[in-house]
Amino acid sequence: MPKAKVTSMATLSSQIDEIQQATVKAEAAHVQMLAQADKLAALHARLGEAIGKRSAGIEEVLTRLGNEGSLAAGVAKLRALEKTDNAAMIKLQMAMQRENQVFTTVSNVLKTRHDTIKNAISNIR
Repeated sequence: MPKAKVTSMATLSSQIDEIQQATVKAEAAHVQMLAQADKLAALHARLGEAIGKRSAGIEEVLTRLGNEGSLAAGVAKLRALEKTDNAAMIKLQMAMQRENQVFTTVSNVLKTRHDTIKNAISNIR
């Protein structure tokens, strides 16, 4: 075999090994991305539960208002509930934004890797 072909075969073999390693890394990143998506779904479910609980609390306060007749006390309780709700919602929203940023970053990295691997394979052909 001519020496140039041997060198190119070694280069191709090396490139194929690199592509396989990149594929394994991309698959691992994909698994991590799926785990992050699951966490985001869990946060979303927690948000729904928190909203449901707070709605029940507001209904309870409104019922007490009707029973107790103390408008000022009821308004104070509603304001206290509203403050805790707002703080919890902001905290949850920030967590969801962080998860979304991680998801987007991993997605972009995986797309770039995929495009690089695809181009390398098409260059080999």
